[in-house]
Amino acid sequence: MTHFRSILVPTDFSEHAEAALGRALALASASKGVVHLLHAYEIPLGTIPPYGVAIPESVLAGVRDAAARRLEKAGARAEAAGVRCERHLMQSSPSIAIGESARTLGADLIVMGTRGNTGLKHVLLGSVAERTVRTAPCPVLTLKSDSAGEATWRRILVPVDFSKHCDAALDLAIEIARDNQGEVQLLHAYELPVSVTMAYGVAIPQTVWEGVQEAGAQRLSEVADKVEKA
Repeated sequence: MTHFRSILVPTDFSEHAEAALGRALALASASKGVVHLLHAYEIPLGTIPPYGVAIPESVLAGVRDAAARRLEKAGARAEAAGVRCERHLMQSSPSIAIGESARTLGADLIVMGTRGNTGLKHVLLGSVAERTVRTAPCPVLTLKSDSAGEATWRRILVPVDFSKHCDAALDLAIEIARDNQGEVQLLHAYELPVSVTMAYGVAIPQTVWEGVQEAGAQRLSEVADKVEKA
């Protein structure tokens, strides 16, 4: 049985974060775990360049107090659901705070909302959720506000590159699928450097394409055997 006993829920108090908290509460309730609510805020300290004007301490205190009140309110929702909740307020970059907190708390899972920025906004601002997925020390579940319903875990897509990291992801997917009578879908995508060779008028031989396809299919079949045996 999959047990996520220590669940970290970063929140920015948006509707997406509310959806994430709802999912985390359901998971924690099932495993009798604890939810760690985290809000990280970032305010530039010192003076504002190039004007030499300092941000008053009263402003910083106001932000802290307002954030603490909202965090308290979010925590009350967890307690009303009968889930143990611990609150964490940090003055730090959200991405850094999430990673550090996950390590310090020994989190089994991070559940967080994602706004799904696209285009130029995504390029310029990136995504806290995306950075968390890349750097977190534990599994990360991201969701939007329209996916706030109870998770069914019926169909789990596992992209595989045959690495040790992939093995860990596959093991978790198998465990979740087994617990929920779900199915695992395996995907391996390969890419040959066509654009590089074509720039010189050199084509990649068909035998290479066939060899890669054949080898990839064989390795994917071996992974599928592992899933089926489970």
